[in-house]
Amino acid sequence: NYEKFVSDPKKTYSIIEKKLDIKPSTEVNKFIDETIKINNNFISKKFPTKEVKRIYDNLNELCIN
Repeated sequence: NYEKFVSDPKKTYSIIEKKLDIKPSTEVNKFIDETIKINNNFISKKFPTKEVKRIYDNLNELCIN
Protein backbone atom coordinates (compact mmCIF):
# COMPACT_ATOMS: atom_id res chain seq x y z
CA ASN A 1 0.00 0.00 0.00
CA TYR A 2 1.71 3.15 -1.20
CA GLU A 3 -0.03 5.42 1.30
CA LYS A 4 1.12 3.31 4.22
CA PHE A 5 4.59 3.14 2.72
CA VAL A 6 4.81 6.91 2.44
CA SER A 7 3.47 7.45 5.95
CA ASP A 8 5.90 4.92 7.51
CA PRO A 9 8.50 3.69 5.01
CA LYS A 10 10.77 2.07 7.60
CA LYS A 11 7.93 -0.04 8.94
CA THR A 12 6.97 -1.12 5.43
CA TYR A 13 10.55 -2.02 4.58
CA SER A 14 10.80 -3.98 7.81
CA ILE A 15 7.73 -5.98 6.80
CA ILE A 16 9.27 -6.65 3.38
CA GLU A 17 12.51 -7.83 5.02
CA LYS A 18 10.59 -10.27 7.18
CA LYS A 19 8.43 -11.54 4.31
CA LEU A 20 11.50 -12.14 2.15
CA ASP A 21 13.58 -13.40 5.07
CA ILE A 22 16.43 -11.00 4.41
CA LYS A 23 18.79 -9.38 6.87
CA PRO A 24 17.86 -5.84 7.98
CA SER A 25 19.85 -3.21 6.12
CA THR A 26 21.17 -0.06 7.73
CA GLU A 27 21.98 1.26 4.25
CA VAL A 28 18.35 1.04 3.19
CA ASN A 29 17.20 2.74 6.38
CA LYS A 30 19.74 5.51 5.78
CA PHE A 31 18.48 5.86 2.20
CA ILE A 32 14.90 6.11 3.48
CA ASP A 33 15.92 8.79 5.98
CA GLU A 34 17.74 10.81 3.34
CA THR A 35 15.41 10.52 0.37
CA ILE A 36 11.84 9.68 1.25
CA LYS A 37 9.67 12.54 2.38
CA ILE A 38 7.08 11.38 4.89
CA ASN A 39 3.64 12.71 4.09
CA ASN A 40 0.79 12.12 6.52
CA ASN A 41 -1.58 14.58 4.84
CA PHE A 42 -3.39 12.44 2.33
CA ILE A 43 -6.30 13.87 0.45
CA SER A 44 -9.46 12.04 1.36
CA LYS A 45 -10.42 9.65 -1.37
CA LYS A 46 -13.50 10.20 -3.41
CA PHE A 47 -14.58 7.20 -5.39
CA PRO A 48 -16.84 7.53 -8.43
CA THR A 49 -18.89 4.49 -7.44
CA LYS A 50 -19.34 2.09 -4.55
CA GLU A 51 -17.90 -0.65 -6.75
CA VAL A 52 -14.65 1.27 -7.23
CA LYS A 53 -14.39 1.80 -3.47
CA ARG A 54 -15.06 -1.91 -2.85
CA ILE A 55 -12.29 -2.87 -5.29
CA TYR A 56 -9.90 -0.39 -3.65
CA ASP A 57 -10.71 -1.76 -0.19
CA ASN A 58 -10.22 -5.35 -1.36
CA LEU A 59 -6.84 -4.51 -2.87
CA ASN A 60 -5.77 -2.80 0.34
CA GLU A 61 -6.57 -5.96 2.28
CA LEU A 62 -4.08 -7.85 0.09
CA CYS A 63 -1.22 -5.45 0.79
CA ILE A 64 1.64 -6.66 2.94
CA ASN A 65 1.86 -3.48 4.98
